[in-house]
Amino acid sequence: MGKATKAIEEMQDAILLSIKKLIADSESVKVIKCRVTEVIDSNKYKVFNNGSIYTVKARWTYNINDIVYVMVLPNNYNDMFIIY
Repeated sequence: MGKATKAIEEMQDAILLSIKKLIADSESVKVIKCRVTEVIDSNKYKVFNNGSIYTVKARWTYNINDIVYVMVLPNNYNDMFIIY
């Protein structure tokens, strides 16, 4: 039973890894937590997330170092906007 149990656990791990990869690569809307690093104009900002800086749009006013939540349309990091 030991070898069978280990084989089942390895299969479960492989399936879980595949599912996580599919979810990560899926064409879904994502929301990421960012920090405002620069105010470009009244509705455009630069934000920092996970080692990258993005230019995003907003309807409200934010300040440098504000924490914001940014919506990313399906795998389109060129068209992002602050939702909160």
